[in-house]
Amino acid sequence: MVILMNLERIYTVPLAVAYEAPRHKRVPNAVKVLRAFISRHMKSDGLKVSISASLNDFLWARSIQKPPRKIKIRAVKNDSGVMVTLAEETPLKSTKAKESKKEVKPSASEAAPKEVPKSAPSATSEKPKPAHVAQPKVEKSEKK
Repeated sequence: MVILMNLERIYTVPLAVAYEAPRHKRVPNAVKVLRAFISRHMKSDGLKVSISASLNDFLWARSIQKPPRKIKIRAVKNDSGVMVTLAEETPLKSTKAKESKKEVKPSASEAAPKEVPKSAPSATSEKPKPAHVAQPKVEKSEKK
């Protein structure tokens, strides 16, 4: 009986090949390239390759047309299959911890709108006109 230990590796996966596909199929093609890369390098013949939600969001962040050219990932192989996450991510991060840390923002009715006083334009705010701009002529009154 062979007991399979958790095998963990970090790879930089080139996804530039996905740009050979039509624009509207690039990210799905990048996911296929990623799965093929992981199954080849982790030797997971027939094992399921699972992609984490954060890695999926990272691939789709710039829309379907512009996937990243390369990504750094962490692959962990166990009995059930291979789990792939971003390399910067901690391996045991749970989604429940993220939900509990979210702050509750006050609704629009609770938050009072801030009133901004409207100030009248002052005479000092007017900029002097340059010399080359024609100034209106002011007639001088004659002194007697």
